[in-house]
Amino acid sequence: MIYLVYDYYDNKETTMARAIVTAEAVVAAAQQMLDAGEEPTILNVRSRIGGGSFTTIKRFLDDWKAQREAVVPLSPVPRDVQQRADEFAQMVWQAAVAQASQDAAQARADAEKLVAQARAAAAEAEHAVALLEAQVDAQDATLANLEQERDEARAALADARAATQVLEARFSDLQQQLAARDVELAQARAKHDELMRCLGENEALRRQVAELMGRKPAE
Repeated sequence: MIYLVYDYYDNKETTMARAIVTAEAVVAAAQQMLDAGEEPTILNVRSRIGGGSFTTIKRFLDDWKAQREAVVPLSPVPRDVQQRADEFAQMVWQAAVAQASQDAAQARADAEKLVAQARAAAAEAEHAVALLEAQVDAQDATLANLEQERDEARAALADARAATQVLEARFSDLQQQLAARDVELAQARAKHDELMRCLGENEALRRQVAELMGRKPAE
């Protein structure tokens, strides 16, 4: 069971109670919903715990989600591969091109995920604003409280939109970087092809020299 703490205040000779959301209540509700296969959104958590500020619930949910995420470090390039690069030129070039393509794809996927999360947060905040505005029109008795929560939700919406713009700008920069990476990969492939051509020419020249040496008359 999830418990909420209430504080009481007087408003025109009417005593009212407003729920104060705690991090423990938000985390417990989110974990219960996750275990039950439900999406722990701001609205779903608020409905489960029975009220609370959208801004406060969002902050606790963001902290909880951040603690659940883990970053997997990339493995470093082995030292012996670098030392033997000259000996295995073709293999090293192919491995470098494949690794660069994989890194670019991963970076693009991460950026798209961040943009999608920011857009989802903005859409959820917009829905919260619409819900609060409808409650303001229907409940005159709690108008002051609802207007305060509406302002908080609008601030959250502004933050979400600002974050979306920042992430979209970063995504645009990343696309430019990926385009530059593609040019570098094309140059690398061209150098690889030139190296293979030179090796082929050297091998053909070596064979011609060997044939000429074999045909030289004995003295």
